[in-house]
Amino acid sequence: MDWIALFIIIGFSFMSMIIGFRHTSFEKGDFRKNIYYSLFGLLIIYLLVPKAFWFAPHELWAPNSWILFEKESDLLSVITPIFTVHLILSFTPWAPYKRNELKSRKEIMGFPVTMLPDNLKRMRSFAFDVAIAVVFEEFVFRLVLFYLLFETLGMTGWWLIIISSLIFCMGHSYQGLKGLVGSFIIGIFLAISYIITESIWTPVILHLLNNATLIVYGVRRIRVKSDEQERRIDD
Repeated sequence: MDWIALFIIIGFSFMSMIIGFRHTSFEKGDFRKNIYYSLFGLLIIYLLVPKAFWFAPHELWAPNSWILFEKESDLLSVITPIFTVHLILSFTPWAPYKRNELKSRKEIMGFPVTMLPDNLKRMRSFAFDVAIAVVFEEFVFRLVLFYLLFETLGMTGWWLIIISSLIFCMGHSYQGLKGLVGSFIIGIFLAISYIITESIWTPVILHLLNNATLIVYGVRRIRVKSDEQERRIDD
C-alpha cells in the first residue's frame, strides 16, 4: 500500500503540473467543491496508509548540519518571519500590493485574480477553502510523503526535504515558473519546520499564515472594486 500511495501522490502532482502549464486562463472555481475534493483525497490516503497519520520524524532524520545555525531553535526563529512578515505588511501602508494596484493586477502572490471571489460572501467560502487546502497539502506533502519516502526509498535528511518539496511545488505550475520556484523554496522551509518540531501542526500554522495574506489582499481588492462602482453610480 505504501508504494501505491506514493505513486498516487506523485502522479496527482505531475498531472496537476501538466494541467497548470496548459491552462492560460482560469475561471472562478467552486470553492465548496474544492473543499470536498480535499477531504475526499485525505480520506483515500488515510485508508491506504493509516500509519502515516500517526507518524512524526525522528531526530535521526534531521541533517547533520543546518549550515549557519548551531541550534534548531535559531533556525526556526528565522523561518517563522518568512511566513508572517508579508501578512503583517498587508495591513500597513508598506504592503507590497498597493490599494490602487489590486483592481488591475492579473495575479496576487502568484494566484490568478480570475480565481478569486468577487464579493465578500463568496470570500468566506474561499477562506475556508484555503484553510482546508493548507491542511490537505501539509498532511499529504509533509506528513504522509515523509513517511512514504522514508519507508519505501529510505530517504532521510536533505534528500527527504528536497524531494518532498519538488513534488509539492508541482501542483503550483498554474502560477508559472515564479510560482514553481517560490513553492519549492516555501516547501523546503515548511519541511525543515516539520523536522525541527516533529509536529505537523507547525508547517500547517506557518502555511496558513502565508496563505492568509492572499485572503487579506482579496478582501481589499473587493472593497476597492466596490468603492469604484459606487463612485460610478454617484457620477
